[in-house]
Amino acid sequence: MGRPIQIIWKGRKKPKKRWTLNIQLIKGKEYVNKLKEELKYFLKENNNEATMKQNIWDTMKAVIRGTTISYNARRNRENYAQQNNLKLRIKELESQLQSTPKDRRLQYQMIVTKHKLNLLEQEGMITKLTAA
Repeated sequence: MGRPIQIIWKGRKKPKKRWTLNIQLIKGKEYVNKLKEELKYFLKENNNEATMKQNIWDTMKAVIRGTTISYNARRNRENYAQQNNLKLRIKELESQLQSTPKDRRLQYQMIVTKHKLNLLEQEGMITKLTAA
């Protein structure tokens, strides 16, 4: 007999994810205003008789995508920095509370800071759940 045939199956390749618009962004006025501003400028510069409407539409979709990606990246950076600042503040308050555990003002600040951090983390979870 000959040599046995060996079959190696690596499984199905995951299809590449297509970019989709995060619907949560549309709810924010800051994003909507930024997008309106970008589209006004785009249409002012590109809407002329020589350009075909299909080309304008395709290019406008790319502008929307680029604007959305840059806005989302900036927002994520700001949220990450804000979370880090709150975590540092919590550590500071914890060390202060160790030296003066009965200080009501410090206890209150700790509760408020933890609450703010919790709200930011919940916002991030909502974004991740809606994107999934």
